[in-house]
Amino acid sequence: MELAKKYSFQQNVYIKDINFSREFKDKIKKVKLKKVSNGSEINETSFYNTEIDPSIVSNCKKILFEIIEQYKEDFKFKEFNIKSVWVQKYKKNNCHGVHIHGNNEKTYSFIFYIECTPNSSSTIFHNIGYPYVDLHTRMNIRPKEGRCLFFLSSMPHEVLPNNDSKRLIVSGNVEFK
Repeated sequence: MELAKKYSFQQNVYIKDINFSREFKDKIKKVKLKKVSNGSEINETSFYNTEIDPSIVSNCKKILFEIIEQYKEDFKFKEFNIKSVWVQKYKKNNCHGVHIHGNNEKTYSFIFYIECTPNSSSTIFHNIGYPYVDLHTRMNIRPKEGRCLFFLSSMPHEVLPNNDSKRLIVSGNVEFK
């Protein structure tokens, strides 16, 4: 009798710790944020602001290029464009429920932790298909200043109520060609 074959699927979250320049951080802190409330979620964001300093986008692209170049064998696409960038500030008890940023293999997302403390809430990643399919797999990534995350946009993730007033991130979406 032939044995059953086992196939495993995995999704990667690429993590790189770098030192952001003082100039980059200062430009991020100057981005105008709007308080947004969506049910129990409250945070301050520039998501609805379509104008962002082009130098912020350029810096994000340089950082992402380093990650993509290091793991180029994982990506079947050669070129990428940044489709959107926004800044988000979490004060005490602010959160962001489970969400995704896209739904195809050409779209990736990123999170850069600009400011945070050891008490800042983690970003929690779930298996693709969550919450409809819960395989009880979670990846809890602690924020750290200078930490960069890069992941498939269809990977569900969330931020539980924040434990301080210092969590400041830059987030965005990338499309591969």
